[in-house]
Order: sequence, then C-alpha cells, then structure tokens
Amino acid sequence: MAKKVNSSSKNIKSKSVDSIEKDRNTLLEIIEKHGVRVIKVKQWYENLGYGAGVSTDKKQSLWDIMASNEDAQLIRESFLNASDALKADREIVLAAIDRVGFLDYPSILEHTSKKLQADRELVLEAVKQNGRSLKFASEELQADKEVVLSAVRRDGSSLEFASAELQNNKKVVLEAVKNYGESLEFVSEQLRSDKDIVAEAVKQSGSTIKYASQALQSDKQIVLLALASDNLVDSVLEYVSEKLKSDRDVVLKAVSRSGFELQHASDELKADKEIVQAAIVQSHRASQKILQGPLKFASKELQSNSNLNELYRALSDVKNDGLSLEELDSDLRNDKAIVLAALNQESLALQFASKELQSNRDVVAFAVCGKPTSSAGSIEFASKELKNDKEFILEVVAKNGWILEFVSDKLKKDKDVVLAAVKQAGTVLEFASEKLQSDFEVVLAAVKNDNAALQYANANLHNNGDLLIEGVRHGDLFFLYGLEIASGEREKLLANKDIVLTAVRINGKALKDAADDLKSSKEIVIESVKQNGLALEFASKELQGDRDVVLEAVYQNGEALDFASSKLKADKELKRIAKENLIN
Repeated sequence: MAKKVNSSSKNIKSKSVDSIEKDRNTLLEIIEKHGVRVIKVKQWYENLGYGAGVSTDKKQSLWDIMASNEDAQLIRESFLNASDALKADREIVLAAIDRVGFLDYPSILEHTSKKLQADRELVLEAVKQNGRSLKFASEELQADKEVVLSAVRRDGSSLEFASAELQNNKKVVLEAVKNYGESLEFVSEQLRSDKDIVAEAVKQSGSTIKYASQALQSDKQIVLLALASDNLVDSVLEYVSEKLKSDRDVVLKAVSRSGFELQHASDELKADKEIVQAAIVQSHRASQKILQGPLKFASKELQSNSNLNELYRALSDVKNDGLSLEELDSDLRNDKAIVLAALNQESLALQFASKELQSNRDVVAFAVCGKPTSSAGSIEFASKELKNDKEFILEVVAKNGWILEFVSDKLKKDKDVVLAAVKQAGTVLEFASEKLQSDFEVVLAAVKNDNAALQYANANLHNNGDLLIEGVRHGDLFFLYGLEIASGEREKLLANKDIVLTAVRINGKALKDAADDLKSSKEIVIESVKQNGLALEFASKELQGDRDVVLEAVYQNGEALDFASSKLKADKELKRIAKENLIN
C-alpha cells in the first residue's frame, strides 16, 4: 500500500534532520508522531497475514514492505543522523525500537552505545521485535538464555548470534529450528546428532538434512521426514548416505518430490524403469518449461527406452495443450500420469481419457475440483456410475459446489448433496430442486456462504427475517435488490435500523445503500465510520458537518476528512488527527 507524501512531512524531515543533534525533543517528537502511523500500517499488513521473516516467492515479508514506508524511513534516518549522545539516550532508543525495531536493517541496536547494547531490558525489547537484533547485543547478553530464547522464538535464524554454549543448549536450539529449520546450520556438532532436534528441523525445512550429522543422514526415518516436508528448496538425496541412495523406498519418494533427485540415486536405481518414470512425471508436473528432464540422469539403456521417451513426449505435449490428449494413442490416454498432466492444463480433457480413467475417482476428482481453474462441467465426461455415486458427488461438491449444476435431477433433489454444495458456493442454490429451494435449512446454509443466494430461494422466503439478518451479516445491503419483493417492502428493509446496524458494523460502506433517514442517524453513521472512516462519504450533509462523527471517521482513516464539511476540513485539530491516521 503506497504511503502518501505530503509537503508538511517533507518539511518536518528536512528541518528535523538538520537540527536533530541539538534538539532531543524534536527527535522524540518525530519518533512518536511518525511511529503512530508506522504501527497503524504495520497492523494493517499483519491483519492481511504478512509476517516478519525472510521473503518467499509467494509473499514479501513485512520487513520488505515496511522498509520503504516513508514514516519508518524518516524515523530511522533521523535516528541515524543523530549525535552519539542522542543515540545513547535510553528513552530515545527504546522509543525507536518500539516503533521501527521490527525492521531488519539498519538495526536500531546496531547504532546505539555499547552501554545500551548491554542493557538487558532494552535488548530484550529489541529481540522481541526482531530476533536478529541479537547480533548487536553484548557478548554477555548473547549468552543470556532468556534473551536468546526471545530472539529465536521471534526469528530462528538469530541462533547464529547466540553464544557457543547456547548453540549447544537443547531447549534453545529446539525453539530455533521449530521457527526456522535452516538454523540447524548454527547448531553445535553435538546437537546435530540429536534426533529430536534434527527431526524438528527437517519437518520445517527438508533441505536442512545437509546440516545433520552423518549418522542421521543415514537414518531412514529422518530422511523420509525431510522428504515429507512442505519446504524443499534444495536436494535431500544429495546429502544422505550411500546406503539410502540405494534404498528404493527413499529414492522413489525423493524423485516423486523432485524428478531431478534422480541424479543422486545409485546407478542401480537409475536403471529402475519405475523410478525413472516417476522422475519424468514429477518433473513435467513441477516445471512450467519443457526441459530435457531427469531422463538424462537415467542409465544409458533407459535413456534410449522407446516407452519412456514416448511418455516424455506425451507429457510435454499435454502440458502445453491438455486437449492434445485426443491425438494420443489409446494406451497413452489410459496412462494416469499423462491424463492428470492433461487435466492440469485443461479440465475438459477428461472427455478424451480412456473409459477406465473416466471411472477413476482420483482422476475425475482432480478434473472437477483438483485446482483453482478446475471446470465443474467436466463432471459430464465422468462415467455414468461416478455421476450417480452419491458418496463421490458429496466429496466433490464440498470442494466445488458448481458441480451441482451438472449432476442428475435425482441428486439435485438430495438434501445432503445440495447442502454440501451450497455450503461451498451459496448461489448454486439456483440448481437445486424447487423443494429444496423452499427448505429453510438449505437456504440458510446458502445465504451464510453468499447472501446473493437468497434470490434463488422460493419467493416466500425472501422476506424471512432470520434469512435477511443472516444476509446482512456479509456486510452489504445491495443483495436486497435481487429479491422478489415489492419495492415498498425493500425500502422498509433498507430503513430497518437493526438490519442496517448489523450490516454497517461489518462493513461501514454498507451505509451507501441504507435509506436516507438512516444516513442522517448519528448512531448509525458513527457505527459506520468506526468500522470504515471512508463511510463518511455516504452520511448526510448534516452529519458530514458533525464534529463528533468526523472525529470518529478520521481516527479510523485520516482520508475520511475529504468527505467532511468545508468548515471541518479546515479544523486544525481534525487535520492533525487525520494526518496521523493516514493508512493509504
């Protein structure tokens, strides 16, 4: 979320950096004033699920996002440009840690005095905000068990900076590897042989097997745990013992996770057709590009095997175009790996699979609900037996409710099936039997999932109070326009205080669809702006000029001041509060 830049903030920055060495109060004021905004934006991102730690391909860490935050940059720059005396001022350092201590670099603790780096209370606060601040603590505190425990619980990688004694402390090390498996790199030689510790590390990150002792790299149970990890960024098989590189169970599991693990298997298993085939299938499933693949690591004999090369070519074809499955020979259209690869690219390729695989529960389930782009309509190409198998249909509609549109009329009349479907996608109530569209329990389940489902219920239920209240719990009133009720009745609902209050407490902007009388209700509008300050836009002109209402709005979001009356837009106190609460 981009931070707004305003001229007053720039003026504060240029003025304060120049005078900061002389003016302690100015520095404290900058830390406090801009810190309020930093914490507010930080909390906003935390609510979205962002956390501290190392970035992944899928998500930036909170460090990355907040490092470019203008207020955070101003606090850090002001602190770094302060005199040594101010950087050694305990109150200032604690305030800075409280506001921006969670950021990675530059660490506030790094730039303070040796005395404060040895201040136990202050260092504890720093490592609770950012475990890696431990790097700049005094040697004494790097050997303090409570301080180090706090650091590794926040960020396991901070074990790197703990004393050798604590890197050999089982309790400390366990906490570290539970948080960050790769911290096994910093564990003492003795504890790298501890099965409990290594097990926790490889469960968190399978590739950390490379830091385990040779004895545990030869432990089949530990190696299988590593291969079962959700986080495999490096090879496992490369680091295990020669005995396990010849273990068929281990190697099959390894190549099923990464086909390129085949290069580390024993020569005997590189000549195993089933293992090589599993490696080829996995590599095609995982890679977005058509590569030569792990076949190059197989034995010379298998590299020239016509069946394996045909499998490789077929997988390459269907990966690019799932519907090209139609052009393959019948035996290849009966190959589960090839059909699954085709379905991964295009669900409708199920129509070209063999009759046997159109009856396969795993294959059909993958086609209709195995991935976000699965097509519910693919169920039409499943065998007649599967389409009428209630147990199977229950399983798949619970994952993709839209399948209900394509099932038999018999199953559209089945309450269990319809309930499972509407709980997953409420508006598929449209495809249920008329009887079930009149069933209160079914309609309630649908509306709980999506209030727009109410329009597909029997018209007799459109005015049901319990269903309407459940509908507005989604935080909007717009769904009322889809109901078959008289316009006069709809207006009554939009003017119903209880209904509107329920909606605006969940989504303040629902005020937009409320009756005009309620847009003039101070109670309703205050509840709206408490939830979302920008709901002030929909309040009556009178309430946009009410100081109490506008105050609540700008506390929630400073941008709400844009919707206040001209008089209140010029109010100095409201402008100050709005500025402190800008979150966009």
